[in-house]
Amino acid sequence: MTPYKFLRAAASAILALAMSSCIFPFEVDYAEQTGNLPLVVEGDIQVGGSTIIRLDHVRPFQEPEDGEWQQYVFQHVTGTIEGEDGTQVTDSYYNYLPEFLSSYMGPSTKGKLYFDTRDLRPDQRYRLLLSVQGPEDASPTRYESDWVPVNPAPVIDGLSYIANIPDEELQIGLSMHCRGAHHFRWTFEEDWEFHSELNSYYMFDWQTHFVRPYDDYHTENTYYCWAREASYAAQTFSTAYQTDDRFEDLNFHAVKLKDKRLQMLYRIRVHLSAISDASYSYWETIRQNSEEQGSLFSPTPSQVAGNIHCTSNPDALVIGYIDACQEVMGEMYYDNSNEHYFIPGPPVQFDAIEMSNIPEINYSLYRNSLLPYQTVSTGGGEPNYIWAPAYCVDCRRNGGTKHKPADWPRD
Repeated sequence: MTPYKFLRAAASAILALAMSSCIFPFEVDYAEQTGNLPLVVEGDIQVGGSTIIRLDHVRPFQEPEDGEWQQYVFQHVTGTIEGEDGTQVTDSYYNYLPEFLSSYMGPSTKGKLYFDTRDLRPDQRYRLLLSVQGPEDASPTRYESDWVPVNPAPVIDGLSYIANIPDEELQIGLSMHCRGAHHFRWTFEEDWEFHSELNSYYMFDWQTHFVRPYDDYHTENTYYCWAREASYAAQTFSTAYQTDDRFEDLNFHAVKLKDKRLQMLYRIRVHLSAISDASYSYWETIRQNSEEQGSLFSPTPSQVAGNIHCTSNPDALVIGYIDACQEVMGEMYYDNSNEHYFIPGPPVQFDAIEMSNIPEINYSLYRNSLLPYQTVSTGGGEPNYIWAPAYCVDCRRNGGTKHKPADWPRD
């Protein structure tokens, strides 16, 4: 890998001003609002891919009290993406629950509308139509966005990284270009493989309470794990101040060298799309408003003109902007077995417990968050087992899972 030079000094300052973050969903205090709560619509029409539209209500800063969450439930929601050529793609849900209710209702909540927009044509204009019925509404409320053209598809020329040793971080750069667009938005997700502090070949058997070897170490061991994290804030940047709509090695993300993401194998996938001037202006206004933290002179989100309107009630408040994009994806791997930039932490200090294989004692040790990881010979008899804190033995105790990504490049 060829290291790259980072933008510095004045260029870095300008770039910092060009980058922003859009945080969803909005949480604005509308205690004085009567009737239906203002609707929040988030998402873009993704031509050539899958489109996800999230709906929510503007809600107060404080969490709803018992019984109050029902007002945020949508009894029935239908969404349609319509093209000027007559194309229509539809999704619909009964009892549509915003994502924030998952903490109350469990992970089965339906907080998204999904549209298969792979076959939409980029030479058409599109709009979003919504029919939303609340729990006490006699008839649905209808919304529609303005017609929007499809923004051109950017090109990701590459992702690269360099170790910033003084700052102890791996800096990740994006190179891209695009013809006919000046504003861009990206999100990313990270996957990584890591391991626990101690490698154990033994397990506590829940059925017998005996310690025994793994039946299949390759699949049952708790030494190797995988983890995933996705960015929930859409980052934006602009090339409007440049002569060309391109960036070389845009330093957009960094991972600390002590982070276990880099312990073994790390992958980042970047999703990039061009957005319209109007969309960029809208989200910039929202960002600036949030940074002013409620200044008397800053507009509330409802006063920022989006492109979604309520057709059945022109006075109803709607927050959001629907754009039409062509998202592209780029990925990069970091393999620590080749680079060795990962900085391991100090060895974990603990008092190990040596115990013979007695079910009652084993169960007591397990209940106290200990796990077996090693044997000690007792001179021809049954071995004793060494127990250690579970977080040292089981990588799942550190946020990992045994579910390896289906496309992970190695066993």
